[in-house]
Amino acid sequence: MNDLFYTDQFQVTEKTISAVISLNDGHKIFSGHFPGQPILPGVCMIHIVKELLVKALQTDLRLIKTDQIKFLTVIDPRHTPSFHVKIDFDWMDTETIKASGSFFNGTTVYFKVQGSLFGGVSHKMPVSD
Repeated sequence: MNDLFYTDQFQVTEKTISAVISLNDGHKIFSGHFPGQPILPGVCMIHIVKELLVKALQTDLRLIKTDQIKFLTVIDPRHTPSFHVKIDFDWMDTETIKASGSFFNGTTVYFKVQGSLFGGVSHKMPVSD
């Protein structure tokens, strides 16, 4: 999924990530999901959240549990080439992060997720671009 998306804006505060993501509508994943009607797969949405957390915290993470996932509106890269992402997170202990995130544009919410990720290392302060 190397070139599926690009981070246009990226800002991190102590416990929040705000980003603007642009999709590569020519990515091969869209030719199979679905031919003639491309839709960003749900697993890719979860991957984007994880990658933004990895970028902010500069540590490898592994999703260990999802408490809630809601796919509210499909993301067709032809009609929604970019969207905003907000992720709130907090360290539960020295290795586990609790996070909740959403993808949206204005009042349209595409996706919401809540879950836990394992970092395997003591937490660091988040970094912005």
